[in-house]
Amino acid sequence: MSNDLFRLSLHNHPDAVDRARHHVLLSCSGMPPDISAIAQLLTAELVNAAFDAGSADILLAVTTTEESLRVETTHTSAPTPSTSSAGGTGEPGRRLIVVEALARRWGVELHHADGARTVWFELRTRR
Repeated sequence: MSNDLFRLSLHNHPDAVDRARHHVLLSCSGMPPDISAIAQLLTAELVNAAFDAGSADILLAVTTTEESLRVETTHTSAPTPSTSSAGGTGEPGRRLIVVEALARRWGVELHHADGARTVWFELRTRR
């Protein structure tokens, strides 16, 4: 089983989400179209959530195997994202509800040394 890893640095710019979606589209080559579409949607949600929370730069990483796709956004911003912030005007929290509903798994990893965090999701690529 092979693992492919693709990385892309994104700066908070109007074309960043489109660049991230395109990067994921290329990484989904050979996968079912519905998986590619969901992966692009969830990637846009994570990138927008990071920028909405104040991140200036994001590192996007996409890992593919024969059975799964994992997309990660690593950035510095406060607060740590969660679906519980979805009430009221918590746009990042609403974005994560979409991720939670469509991803097989998702989570947040804190990097205490540099204050960064990685928000990620996984999709199953085989039916």
